[in-house]
Amino acid sequence: MDGEEALRRIRGESAQQFDPRRTALLEVAQQDLPSLPGGVPLDGKAEVTEYRNNRLRIETSASTATVLVVSEIFYPGWQATIDGNPATILSTDYLLRGIALPAGNHVVEMRYTAPQARNGAIISIISLVICAILTTRALLVRAPTGGS
Repeated sequence: MDGEEALRRIRGESAQQFDPRRTALLEVAQQDLPSLPGGVPLDGKAEVTEYRNNRLRIETSASTATVLVVSEIFYPGWQATIDGNPATILSTDYLLRGIALPAGNHVVEMRYTAPQARNGAIISIISLVICAILTTRALLVRAPTGGS
């Protein structure tokens, strides 16, 4: 569904009921929806084993495929892995992060890569190198040649 419909359901402004313990509202195209059996796995568990500003590690276990919803804001730059393999982070419940998980035990890791900060640092370094070259060149041109 789109974000506006998700927000209406969360606010209770939709004919559809929303129970965040049983439902994850995924903002993805119909063809990209993960294949899930429906319902909440009775034995599903998730334990946060590491939590930092730029890294999150969660150990999960469920007998059926499910969606792990993390109460963290969905923001570009976050990357995820499931058992070390790249995974897609889904915009879930209007502003949270979700990951579709297959049945079984898994380790989910999310890391913030700060792509804009990296791009800014590269541009800054290039700019400093250009300034240093231009300054050196200007000093060499103005330097006295040694005689009167």
